Amino acid sequence: MGVIGCAMCVAGLEAALPWYVATAVVMSVLPFALVGGLALWVRRHAKNAATAPPLDSTRGD
Repeated sequence: MGVIGCAMCVAGLEAALPWYVATAVVMSVLPFALVGGLALWVRRHAKNAATAPPLDSTRGD
């Protein structure tokens, strides 16, 4: 078998089907995981900023 340029070229082969499905699942879940991770990061940092003690701007340092 020669070099194949894309996953779609071998999707019909029985041996390549599990890899094709796994790749499709990863590529489908990845955007949701990235957006969810970003939302959790923003939420955590916003919560930390809300509970942080206020800066003392009256000091003349």
